[in-house]
Amino acid sequence: MISFETGLLLQTKGLKIVEEAEFMGETGRSKAKWNLIYLDIPLTVRASFDIGGAKIYSVFGPYVGMGLSGKIKTESSYMGETEKEQEDINWGNNEDDGDLKRLDFGLTIGTGVEINAIQIGISYSLGLANISNFADDGTKISNRVLAISAGYNFGGNAPQE
Repeated sequence: MISFETGLLLQTKGLKIVEEAEFMGETGRSKAKWNLIYLDIPLTVRASFDIGGAKIYSVFGPYVGMGLSGKIKTESSYMGETEKEQEDINWGNNEDDGDLKRLDFGLTIGTGVEINAIQIGISYSLGLANISNFADDGTKISNRVLAISAGYNFGGNAPQE
């Protein structure tokens, strides 16, 4: 009924920023999209309840993650001109050597259902780490992830004859 779960999750995370500003009667627009790839290790407690032919479960616990790679795509438009750029994320521990801090940690909560060998779930992870290297004006960046999962258990929950 109560168990401990862990694993390795390869996840994409990121953010999008859209800004508009007016200068000399012209409106400029800037868009930035950060696509990040993380390796997360959840350390969750799982409670399962049998309801007829299905099992309902809930999970809760901390996670720790490590940023592996990422890209920043920007697009700026002003006075009919559009400029696009793309660059790799630089991971570091201060604004002189990186865009973002590599280490992330937080809490995960989720729920789901298992029917025979099929599992469907939804979870939310709240990042507690400020991964921003820039402290200007109280800048804070933390990851928040809504995840939907589907899985098949090979052999573990298959019906027995």
